[in-house]
Amino acid sequence: MRIFVLGYLGVKSPEVAKKIASELNSGAQKSQTIGKYCQGILPNPPFEVLDMLKEIERLDGRSLLKICMGHGEHALRNCEYEILSKLVNPDFEIGMAKNETYPENLVVACGDGIVLDDQCYEILKGQERVVVELPLEEMWANAKDDKSIPYAYMQFGSDEERFAQFKKNYELRIRLYQGLR
Repeated sequence: MRIFVLGYLGVKSPEVAKKIASELNSGAQKSQTIGKYCQGILPNPPFEVLDMLKEIERLDGRSLLKICMGHGEHALRNCEYEILSKLVNPDFEIGMAKNETYPENLVVACGDGIVLDDQCYEILKGQERVVVELPLEEMWANAKDDKSIPYAYMQFGSDEERFAQFKKNYELRIRLYQGLR
């Protein structure tokens, strides 16, 4: 079983994924973090955690920032698609994850922009997923000093300029996250 954790910058999806896995590994049939029963019958633990962005860096050998600066954000979206496709179809043999084998029970922390790719969005619609929501100001507080975020607007400019772009991007994505709730 795969559970995909989604949300905008600053929701700390890797931390949420770890908490969900821990709850499910304790034998809980209902995750307090998810706040609902998982669809269907939960398999036996253990659930492992995969941070998709760290997996991209591991497989590519470069940081997300270098991938985006060198080839554009679309290159990152392609990497997300390749790994997501492999996670939902172990026979998928294209791209960076083609030779990877992933554990059966996995809680996957996704990057914030995975919802921007139409193919990824369609795949996620058919999967067990959790959309993490926090107030905009809390997400900003969590993200504003994170130098690992690969978006140029998060690396340069005043806090006011960066927050304005952060808010604009959030407003463009919120309907996509809401469509996956």
